Amino acid sequence: MYILKLLSDNLISIKMEYLKELEIRRLFKELEFVEMDYSYQFEVIQVGNEKFFECVDNFLTKFPDLKEIFDSKMGDNIDSLTQSDVDIDFIIDNDVKDVDIEVESDPKDPELKNMFRKIVKNTHPDKITNSKLNGLYLTANQAYDNNDILSMVRVCSQLDIDINYDIHYNSIKSEIDTIKNKIKFLENTYTYKWLKCSDQEKDKILLEFVKTRIK
Repeated sequence: MYILKLLSDNLISIKMEYLKELEIRRLFKELEFVEMDYSYQFEVIQVGNEKFFECVDNFLTKFPDLKEIFDSKMGDNIDSLTQSDVDIDFIIDNDVKDVDIEVESDPKDPELKNMFRKIVKNTHPDKITNSKLNGLYLTANQAYDNNDILSMVRVCSQLDIDINYDIHYNSIKSEIDTIKNKIKFLENTYTYKWLKCSDQEKDKILLEFVKTRIK
């Protein structure tokens, strides 16, 4: 009876570890998706900015008095306004830098070193002749230099290297939440709203934008 219970407990333990690994892999898939979503939304706004500001100018020509107020308020800042809206990534990165710092790890962290050693054994160009694996080595090496424990965990996951996933679960979740916040920021820009709204609502968005700039 005792042996059966021991075997049963061991089986449950193995299944729990497997479920943890699956959960981490699921999180990485979610992370991959939100990264692609962010890149797409960012490019959409980059492309749409020029058209948006062109339409702002055309919209203001319909209201000479409003255009005069807008121009007097903005003055020489119109070019810098356009540039600041284009440099969205810079703005967002500054807004969330405190979150990013939390994901980083001290380079002397034993777990970080342990992961790197395991990766090196499986990917170092002096030991392995495989372009894909050697590329993962370069990624891990850069991650180690930058104290980027999340990228290190990602490489371990790709190589099926056994690590303590419990330690890194929150880091992955934090990175996902950070990118989701970046996407929300993009979706709240006037360019994004204008691109996504119906033709009937476009002038309303342009007016809202102008009003925020002349307050």
